[in-house]
Amino acid sequence: AAIVHVDNAPMTYSIAQPGNWDVDGVGNAEFEFRHDHFVDYYSSRFTSDVLAMASCGTLNGRGIIRYASATVIAAALSRSEYAGASLPASLMLVEAGQSGLAVLRNFRGYPPSVPASNFAAFGDLSGFLGFAFDPGDGVHYGWARLTFVDSGPDSTVTIEEWAYEDKAGKAIHVGSIPAPPAAVPALTLLGLGAAGVRAWRKRCGEKD
Repeated sequence: AAIVHVDNAPMTYSIAQPGNWDVDGVGNAEFEFRHDHFVDYYSSRFTSDVLAMASCGTLNGRGIIRYASATVIAAALSRSEYAGASLPASLMLVEAGQSGLAVLRNFRGYPPSVPASNFAAFGDLSGFLGFAFDPGDGVHYGWARLTFVDSGPDSTVTIEEWAYEDKAGKAIHVGSIPAPPAAVPALTLLGLGAAGVRAWRKRCGEKD
């Protein structure tokens, strides 16, 4: 088992330009980002235009971690938390069939007296998201670091980096990335000789 980490291909989505996210890069989308509306069903007094994330339909996404007290809101996770099948009571993994959309951030509230920050999924302009997807061999868990730009109808969300476990069913701590390869002492390399060094570098994926 290993962690797959992607930090060199940021993806930006906006109200005007929604799109799909292919987590593992094999050509099949796991999630989509789009503009939607959120209604306060308890009071029915206002709605908000929101950036939302979905794992419904024919997508391979299998859930987004949300707050248990408000399952429509995506949870902003800390580095001390994790994504997996078992979660603290305050969080839950809502699967696509239960609720297709998860609100990421509001950008406009109605009436105008209601600030857009109300019911904001991510109170800050950055944070970590937990998710699950199934590429065909079972459910994999991962995290993504998001940043937001609040600019009315031009608001955007960018996935700056993400990571997931390549072993189905294994939980992942938020922020976890692959461990760097172990360093080999210089004296050991000298003892290997030129041919041994080349063989060691080849095993480590380096080029001459």
